[in-house]
Amino acid sequence: MPDPDQVTIESDNATALLKLYSQLSSDEERSRFVRVLLNRLSRATEYASIGYLMLYVLFQIGHLPEALAQAKC
Repeated sequence: MPDPDQVTIESDNATALLKLYSQLSSDEERSRFVRVLLNRLSRATEYASIGYLMLYVLFQIGHLPEALAQAKC
């Protein structure tokens, strides 16, 4: 059985999104980035099948509570 402390999640797409987020220079840009990801957390969008990616990225940048609230809706 794997050691939970040694398990990692890797995704080229998540890495690219996190890199993009780290390069944003203003609070407005970062807020817009978060809003865009949150808006894509819906069964009604073409992104429904990869909602886990948005959740993961939002978790990594400190916005998991908003992501979970949006996913619940």
